[in-house]
Amino acid sequence: MPVGHSFDTDANLLIVVLRGPVGDEDLLKYALHITEDPSISAGHNELIDLREVETGGEVTSPVLRRIASMFSEIDRTPEQTRVAMVANSDVAYGLSRMYQAFRSESPLDLRVFREMSEARSWLGLSPE
Repeated sequence: MPVGHSFDTDANLLIVVLRGPVGDEDLLKYALHITEDPSISAGHNELIDLREVETGGEVTSPVLRRIASMFSEIDRTPEQTRVAMVANSDVAYGLSRMYQAFRSESPLDLRVFREMSEARSWLGLSPE
């Protein structure tokens, strides 16, 4: 599966890793799965790693907007949530910034980084 995750309960951190060609269908499938996962606690921080995404999958603006909308109810938790997206390619970075714009009305703090070390520092984590 091109999108996978793990949850660090000690750090209350969801780690999402995308690998290979990732397209709309992959993202929608993952979003549906993660919103129904009872092991993920509310108010967690997220680290989304896009460094291994390859070209070949098609990600469209309507699907990014739909996923942002799917998460809008989850975003309404009283806990302050930080989401760090790490994208080193121009395409992944651009799509991440578009997704960030679609979630701009959310109370969560979502930022896009080029370097994993900067993202981890912003989340208050030790270096990779």
